[in-house]
Amino acid sequence: MSLYATEMQLMKIPPDVKHIAKVLEAVNQSFLTEDDAAELLHCSRERVVQLCGLCQDQTKELKRELRQQVFALTGGKEIDGKIAAPPSTRQRKAKVSKLDLLFLDQMEYQLKVLGYEPRCDTWIPDPFSDPADPPENLPDAASARGPLTRSEYFHGKKWPQISWFLGRLKAMGASHNAFAHVLDVGGGRGDLAIHVASTFGVKVTVVDTNESSLQAGRDAACLASQNLENLYDCKDLLSFQNMDFSVAAEQLPAEIDLVVALHACGGLSDAALDFAISRQICFVICPCCHLKHQHLEPKHGWSSLCDVASLSEVDMRNEDPNEKANQILRRLAEIDRRDISWRALYIIAALRLEVVKRSDKSRRINCKLATFAQEYSLRNLVLVGDILSAPG
Repeated sequence: MSLYATEMQLMKIPPDVKHIAKVLEAVNQSFLTEDDAAELLHCSRERVVQLCGLCQDQTKELKRELRQQVFALTGGKEIDGKIAAPPSTRQRKAKVSKLDLLFLDQMEYQLKVLGYEPRCDTWIPDPFSDPADPPENLPDAASARGPLTRSEYFHGKKWPQISWFLGRLKAMGASHNAFAHVLDVGGGRGDLAIHVASTFGVKVTVVDTNESSLQAGRDAACLASQNLENLYDCKDLLSFQNMDFSVAAEQLPAEIDLVVALHACGGLSDAALDFAISRQICFVICPCCHLKHQHLEPKHGWSSLCDVASLSEVDMRNEDPNEKANQILRRLAEIDRRDISWRALYIIAALRLEVVKRSDKSRRINCKLATFAQEYSLRNLVLVGDILSAPG
């Protein structure tokens, strides 16, 4: 009897010592060439030969060298000739207690009783043909996204989200007077801003505190102006400002009529939302990293709406109940268990939109929640505020 493979599936798995050892074993058994192994392990052919020799001889340093190769594949940095393990990206250990689950249950019940349950819009824009294709010349260099290079992260994750933003903005512009000056909060390298400017021909002001990212954005804007065809020259439409947003909010021009933010960390999303509320203008804000920049959240932000009564069975240990409630939600929103984190993310997002409703006395802003397609994001709820009608 002969066996034939009828189906093959290529899988990308996290690197570890055992998987790398199997690749080297395949080389030693002539199932895989040294060049192919070098491509798989993102290293030189000489490094593969070295590791294969250690595998054959089963030397004592084999385990150490395999671990070094894992560190190299996951973004570790070389220090004194050795590669150190990359820093952990986990902000908090994934620990969920029975009291945490009870708190989520009670908060969800309170949202239902109080009517704070915004509909989650799963709308996906139609294929958007106006913007340019994603840039192909991004550096294939390490990024803060674990093993993904900057190019891999942009094309696989961020570009679909930018395209989603562009489709949403196009729909918003068609429903009322088109926007003319966009504020991109925490826009850094200008990935979103450049495409907004070049697609719609509008001014875009990027505010961020990372000067190196802003300079990269200025350089990218110049390059985009040379490469983009049949679109607006975005170089003169973009302004990159190195400012703390708490200061910038008081100095930004009055003609800004739309706020966007793609992955504005923690309290920065709340500050961007508060700016939009104060100006009574549209917003499309995608929060992330809920444990960061908490000092930027206004006093009347979502934390002030956390129901203290929901913590009646939680041991407060003389802590401020409001502080305890919002910290539980922040922590649960960042854990790796989607079934738990998604519940916390929805509660925070619902409270954020309730802040908008309470502040919007004229009821001009139609608030909703939206999601990206699951294939490129499972952890983002986007806050959308659209003007119901153009001002008279």
